[in-house]
Amino acid sequence: GGFALVIVLWAGVLLAVIAASFAFSMRVETRLAGNLVERAKAQAIADAGVHRAILGLLADARTRRWIADGRSYELPFGDGRMRFRLQSENGKVDLNGAPEALVQGLMSSLAQAGHL
Repeated sequence: GGFALVIVLWAGVLLAVIAASFAFSMRVETRLAGNLVERAKAQAIADAGVHRAILGLLADARTRRWIADGRSYELPFGDGRMRFRLQSENGKVDLNGAPEALVQGLMSSLAQAGHL
């Protein structure tokens, strides 16, 4: 009689461990799925911001309401708001392809300004 009780108790413990392991696994899977959804939403919002900024620059070429000088712009988007900055690429120097005189002049200017 006592041996059957021990077997039943061990079976109960084993089932409890299996159930706890399954519950933990499902909780982790649910959290991972939620993270994937949030990441996809964030990527979609970022893509929308890039496309909206491009559209704003193209549409406002005559009025120049949007200026690519690093200032921040904020627009409503879905349930929230998106914020982005526009930065011009014209003032950047390609250090690998620039003439040596241009790079030397740039380094000299930076040194004189105390940035090097």
